[in-house]
Amino acid sequence: MHGAKQIGTDREVLGLQPAAKPYEVSVSGARGLLVRVFPDGARIFEARYTALDGKRRRMQLGVYPSLTLSKARAATGKLRG
Repeated sequence: MHGAKQIGTDREVLGLQPAAKPYEVSVSGARGLLVRVFPDGARIFEARYTALDGKRRRMQLGVYPSLTLSKARAATGKLRG
């Protein structure tokens, strides 16, 4: 089961293998940050947050490796700040 674990390093992001359907993995050290892995191997960082109207939303931050894990963590922190 892909969603049960958390990852914390760029090496772990790189090691995420594509599956038949997209899946997501939480990132440790940044509340709401996750990586979605697509069947074509693309890895996209997304931030989950609650909007001012109370609805839960997602925002795409960028594609790995163009956006590194540390930059994705920083961007998530700014969103929450």
